Amino acid sequence: MKDEMIFWMLFSEKDLDAAENATPEERSKLGITQEVIAEIRRRLEEAERRREEERRVAERRREAEEKRRAEEEAKRQEEAKRREEEDKRFEKERQWAGETKTITLPGGATMELVWCPPGRFMMGGWQSQGSNGWDYFETQHEVTLTKGFWLAKHPVTQAQWKSIMGNNPSCFKGDDLPVESVTWNECQEFCKKAGLRLPTEAEWEYACRAGTQTDYSWGDTLNGDKANCDGRYPYPYGWTKEGPCLHKTTRVGSYPANAWGLHDMHGNVLEWCADWYRENLGSVAVTDPTGPGPASRSYPPYRVLRGGYFGSRAKHCRSAWRDYGDPASRFKGWGFRPCSSAGLH
Repeated sequence: MKDEMIFWMLFSEKDLDAAENATPEERSKLGITQEVIAEIRRRLEEAERRREEERRVAERRREAEEKRRAEEEAKRQEEAKRREEEDKRFEKERQWAGETKTITLPGGATMELVWCPPGRFMMGGWQSQGSNGWDYFETQHEVTLTKGFWLAKHPVTQAQWKSIMGNNPSCFKGDDLPVESVTWNECQEFCKKAGLRLPTEAEWEYACRAGTQTDYSWGDTLNGDKANCDGRYPYPYGWTKEGPCLHKTTRVGSYPANAWGLHDMHGNVLEWCADWYRENLGSVAVTDPTGPGPASRSYPPYRVLRGGYFGSRAKHCRSAWRDYGDPASRFKGWGFRPCSSAGLH
């Protein structure tokens, strides 16, 4: 029967109909039985049923895929519209970048703050600025900051520190010099007493860049002429002539400000940020990031430091450069500048 079925399943539906309608004698001459015909019919019907089911499954998949694509397109258009409206708001608020106000600290010292408007920027440096050996630590990614903030125009000075804390741990003494040799924990105490806070790492780089995507807020080279660093190791090394190395801090504001009026974002003292340190921040776009939590950090319990200091090589003072430190430790190159979440008006 198996051989007969294989033979007759090769024939057309018309041939099978003819065999089915034939007399027993005729079917015998054709070499086929009624049972074989019935089995072939059953199998053909089963095959057709399966084909129909496959067509229905394929149609359902097609409809599901079309629905998914339509939903994705709707989300994309919604996101594009949201970004367009958000960009319009950012553009409108950008006119206020660099506005200043002066606050009085407990103890009587004053501090000038600079307004950093909300906006969107590319954080990190390697994609636009070439390989510098630290690609993994500076992976470029889009950051959106939906709210503006006030950031101190200069690193906290020793006069401002003494006004609140009543002491001066700095190695290099001078009221107008940045306070240094301060721990992250002590900076938190200062901020709490002053009604301020440390900036997030994203806020710090956003303010440092002030709308630029170059290595530094003024361009792509440094040899100690525009910031207090070790100019004997300029950046890019081998392409830029050597410059000065002062081996000490300088009076805040001694070097030109960036486009928003912030001084000493490059060099002089490294500045503590609020975030826990993590080696790689990833390449996914983020909104208002606050850094990794203690459980997700990839390093020991270190906090972020930014900007480089007077002893840093020029490449370590770039806008994208990331550093870290033990929050309970102090160093003569570690300072900070606080910020405020208060609105513009």
